[in-house]
Amino acid sequence: MDSPAFIRAYALDDPEDVNLLSAMLRDWEPCIELYKPPRGSFLYEPDGTLYAIALRDGMTLATDRREVSVGLGDLIVLPQGHGVDAGDDVDLIAFRHEGSPPDHFRERFIQVWGFDHLHAPFSNQEEQGLAELVRPEDVRFRFPYALADVSPAKTHVLPASDDFRLVIGLEGKISVVSKGIEGERCLLLNAREVTAISPGNSCLVGGTGRIGMLTVSSEMAHEARRNDAAPSLKGPEYRPESGRS
Repeated sequence: MDSPAFIRAYALDDPEDVNLLSAMLRDWEPCIELYKPPRGSFLYEPDGTLYAIALRDGMTLATDRREVSVGLGDLIVLPQGHGVDAGDDVDLIAFRHEGSPPDHFRERFIQVWGFDHLHAPFSNQEEQGLAELVRPEDVRFRFPYALADVSPAKTHVLPASDDFRLVIGLEGKISVVSKGIEGERCLLLNAREVTAISPGNSCLVGGTGRIGMLTVSSEMAHEARRNDAAPSLKGPEYRPESGRS
């Protein structure tokens, strides 16, 4: 297995690369597993909450009550034990979390909506081109997740953190420079490739294209944040509105 300090690209269409990256994450936090659902599969997770990022446009996800069109970079969050028909062309990278589910995933939400769908914007108009689909302070969800458009004039800096960060190439060619106590390491990230930024390292992202950024904290740190935020969490009727369908 690669040392987490060694930055490299993992191809999401290469099963060996996906297994290596998943093993790295499970070494960091055993309750999380990364995998790529095979094409034509029915999305169903019996052992935990499923978080999945779309790797292309034009997919359709459906339950008996709801059907949505999913685009590149969208985030799908599926409750444990509830299936979604993804058709024959499912193209996702998925994360199984075996801990606490989102607090709004209760009976009424599941009956009416079935799953959460967080939209990637067509173009990032927010400051510095960053669109946060799951903000770090939104502790209902296990993984903070953001999208960024990068260009020679618009780079992004990820400061050193106690968490693992995954930088996912969605479009274009992305340059990633990771800096830590072991020095500076660089790579070129293509679409459908991922790199892991290990705890303690900062990162500079440039090039031209679009990336997804997923933060993977330890379960202990995540549960501590959930407990701190418990008084402000919404009740079972709450359904997030912004960026969801």
